[in-house]
Amino acid sequence: MATAYARDRTPAFAGERRRRCYGNACCCPVDTGHGQGGVDYAGPGGFAFGTWLSTISDRYVEDGTVEWDLYGTYTGKLGNDGAVGYSAGVYVYKYPGAHIAATDTTYDYTEVALGLTYRWAYLKYNYTVSREFFGIENARGTGYLDLGANLDLGDGYTMQLHAGQGRVANNAMWNWRDYRVGVAKVLAPGWTLSAAYTRAHGATDAYDSYTTGVPNGAGVIETSDPARGTFVVALLRTF
Repeated sequence: MATAYARDRTPAFAGERRRRCYGNACCCPVDTGHGQGGVDYAGPGGFAFGTWLSTISDRYVEDGTVEWDLYGTYTGKLGNDGAVGYSAGVYVYKYPGAHIAATDTTYDYTEVALGLTYRWAYLKYNYTVSREFFGIENARGTGYLDLGANLDLGDGYTMQLHAGQGRVANNAMWNWRDYRVGVAKVLAPGWTLSAAYTRAHGATDAYDSYTTGVPNGAGVIETSDPARGTFVVALLRTF
């Protein structure tokens, strides 16, 4: 079990990063035992901009210590009752100093995303426009389909359901599916406690023993199984 505390103004983006952890990082390298958080500015007319920072493990991101995300989005509503919503966004993921020495490839990549919502359900698709996708070369066109629902259970509780399908362009061995079931509780104005279980399945066994291939200080090559189920508890502070 991992516990995370985030002092930020972007709980929605934090939720997306947790849902997409498997796909974005191939091995979920964010070290939630250290630090993560961000800030978001919601401007007029549906525009929003923000940034998110997380510590990461260099065991699974070669020479990596920090993940830095930058994003801008636009959201709107359709119809008199506003039951239908739409969104568009640009997301830039940076890993300063991290690169794969064998291929001189960085982990940085950029996505555009389009989304639709209807009441409690949502549909979103992320499309990679950069040539590389988290260290994978020739991966422009990588896509991620995100389906989910946020069901109001009353008394401040929300059930969060998610299923995702990732396709890595020209690199099908890295394709994956992931699922998430969680519950969030508003404790007080600005404070939300959530708990969620996430599980993933790779299209092949490529993720079963993921490694950078670089030995640690003891000369051991460490591996990770990112597809395994994880349980995460997070306390979010918005202001």
